[in-house]
Amino acid sequence: MAPNSVDNGLAELESLYIPPVPLNRPGAGGSESLAYTAYRAQIYRRRGYWIQSFGQIDLESNDRPIYFHHSGHIPYFEQRGYGIALIQGRTIDAFLAGIPAGALVLVAVKDDGSQRLSGEASSRLADMGIAQLDRSKLRQSYLWAARKLEGAGYEVLHEACSAEELRWRIDDGARQIELVSGGALSSNRSKIEIDGVEFSRNRRGWNVVVCPPDGACISTSFDVFATLAEEGSLYRAAPQRLATSAFRAIYHAGGQLNGIKNSNALEVFEQSYSIGGFRTFTADIELTADEEVVLRHDWQPGFALFGFLARYPDAYVIANINSADRRRLKMMFDKLISAAAPFGFSLLLRVIPQLQSIEMHRIVESIFPFPRYVYILDATPNTIEAETAFVRENKIAFVAVRSDQYTEETGARIREAGARVLVHGVNDMKLLRDLAGSVHGISTDSLAAGDIHAEIAGREAAQQARRAALSRFVQIRFGVDTAGCRWLESPNQEDWAELEERIYRAESADEIRSLLKSLK
Repeated sequence: MAPNSVDNGLAELESLYIPPVPLNRPGAGGSESLAYTAYRAQIYRRRGYWIQSFGQIDLESNDRPIYFHHSGHIPYFEQRGYGIALIQGRTIDAFLAGIPAGALVLVAVKDDGSQRLSGEASSRLADMGIAQLDRSKLRQSYLWAARKLEGAGYEVLHEACSAEELRWRIDDGARQIELVSGGALSSNRSKIEIDGVEFSRNRRGWNVVVCPPDGACISTSFDVFATLAEEGSLYRAAPQRLATSAFRAIYHAGGQLNGIKNSNALEVFEQSYSIGGFRTFTADIELTADEEVVLRHDWQPGFALFGFLARYPDAYVIANINSADRRRLKMMFDKLISAAAPFGFSLLLRVIPQLQSIEMHRIVESIFPFPRYVYILDATPNTIEAETAFVRENKIAFVAVRSDQYTEETGARIREAGARVLVHGVNDMKLLRDLAGSVHGISTDSLAAGDIHAEIAGREAAQQARRAALSRFVQIRFGVDTAGCRWLESPNQEDWAELEERIYRAESADEIRSLLKSLK
């Protein structure tokens, strides 16, 4: 099994991760489901990616990279235009080349072991003595037994390929061995039995057993129908259209309806999503006299917010729940969690509580570990040093500042604390243009989502051009490849100006490499 490399920081922020072993998702509203949702939230907070099952992902609309281990997913990704890259793991040719001299290697194919045999890897396998198997042998049976020589070569003891089931037995004096291969055209099975013990994993592709001269036999498999990499390797699937912007355009209180602001009515959320094009909303949530949570001014039976989130899987809600009464605040969040149960607790992952104080964070955390929070910087009397320390220590995702209180210095401190900057109360395009180069999102009462996105898209296209120019300069001037470097993620134009100056003033490739390493 290849190491779980997503835990080592190889996955981008906001990417998706499919675990190597399918997780048995409990029912929508039970205690096990709530615990599983809390686990997913905590993984996101620690590592920055979202755990998903393959069946939960809409491959047609997805715009984020997906990390996965199961090779059976590869054909489905490829059919939908995803590019597949091996992130970590051994290919079959590298695996065979690395086996110690004197070891016995046994291969029995199940289903198919041919369709990825092409190019340099196929040539290297042929040099090792794998002569009868190529892409023309789709779904055929295949057996190979060989002893590793010094270097990369093998002494082939047996090789056979056929549309019929294949069998081979040998007694080498130390072991009694029986091999069986059944491709999909015959028995569709693999057997590698040594002294009466089955070692084959009986998986699609190459089932491989290695018996070293002085150790126990080990087994592995390679799904060569889909990939040349070993079972358990880590892959990255990139959709044709990756998300180009992390900027959030947030509609305050769901938006406007017939010119009325701050209504928080369900109809407003529906209209702002379907017609207005917004995907993130703030919502004011209150407790009724009979102690039920509701959207302010929305008095329908039940809590309509989760029905809205269930209908629109790419919608997010920043929940404004506040009370000076600690008991009442705790009750409101308890009720919020309970209201999610009929729709599935996973919807809580798209609720972003808005924190008014450090104490409020402690209360909410005691109820449920939401993956992200918005901390209102102007709501508390603490110093900026105390606020940013709290944000850093608790990995708060967003910090919101009123538009009339935002400064570049404040934004820089928030970014240094590891959070993204939101500015609320942005209601004219000039202010948006002034802020767009230094913040990660804005909340508005009146601006149109289309106008916001057009402005941000133009700025990000210009920034992408600057990134490409810098990359090209580095490659031509210093011969340094910038592939794999996550160029500065901050939108701050001052940061970019400083980066450009440092790169253009660099005098050596080592200086450039040191700089690029600091940006990864």
